[in-house]
Amino acid sequence: MIKKVLCSVLTISVLLFAIPILSTATDSIDTVSLKKELVQKAPKVRILDESEKDKFSDEVSKGYAELLAKKGYNVQEIEKYFKSKGFIKFDAKKAKKFGIESLFTTEVQAASTASDVSLNAPMVFYDTYTGRWSVVGGGSWDYNLWTQDAPRVAGYIVAGNVGGNDMLGIHFSNLTNSGGTRTAVKKQELYTCGSTTSLSLKSTSRLNSDSSYGVFFSTQDKTFSSIYNGSSVIDYNLNNFAVYLEFDSTFAQVNGIAVTGYDHTYSTTSITGVTLSNSGWSVSLSGGSSKWSANSTDTVY
Repeated sequence: MIKKVLCSVLTISVLLFAIPILSTATDSIDTVSLKKELVQKAPKVRILDESEKDKFSDEVSKGYAELLAKKGYNVQEIEKYFKSKGFIKFDAKKAKKFGIESLFTTEVQAASTASDVSLNAPMVFYDTYTGRWSVVGGGSWDYNLWTQDAPRVAGYIVAGNVGGNDMLGIHFSNLTNSGGTRTAVKKQELYTCGSTTSLSLKSTSRLNSDSSYGVFFSTQDKTFSSIYNGSSVIDYNLNNFAVYLEFDSTFAQVNGIAVTGYDHTYSTTSITGVTLSNSGWSVSLSGGSSKWSANSTDTVY
């Protein structure tokens, strides 16, 4: 009789501890959709057949066991190990808040500097057909050095944003005006293209509203997948860039100095605005202060 009672008590205890603790933490998160999106958008850094997949899986699990023996169950070391193998940690809360790309676009602190970009001094042209004036300027990254700041997964450069918005444009300073009014820009265009593509993307929306001291554009720089000589490569949309400004005949009444300018952001920093003055420009930032600024030699006009 005593044995039977003890068995009954033990059974009840087990049942009590087996009751699941319910949580509403995932009630508002559609994890199935997030996982489908992850599968669709995750960079494909490895292309394996089934036998290679099995072999790779064995290597990963063996390495995981060896890590456990060396470090114990260390969460940071485990996460680092799996990421080094090309795995992406699924974090539903992070994906919902910041987007699925936040799970696999890991930004490195900028290794690039302003000296990695070549900026050309603006050129000024007079159009004999229309009587208008054009000011053009631009530049490019030297030797694809943008790769230093590119997002990576397991050491591979992948498609994704490089920091936040960058800023490019032409600045005017030391202005004198014999006509008494400042000249207004009639047309403003920014063209950008990668190192392996001939397509130039055009933007006509400038960052500053007053063109008295020049025109600057804000655009998101990013790496993207491209086909070059029949092979898939990662390119950079701001590898080459050019600014085109057009003024009416009143430009002839203004003289000063023009320079091409470029502000590059990295990490989580983005440029949200710019203030131009005779002495230069200052930018408004969000998400930090990680950026550098460059300008070309000047052109007198």
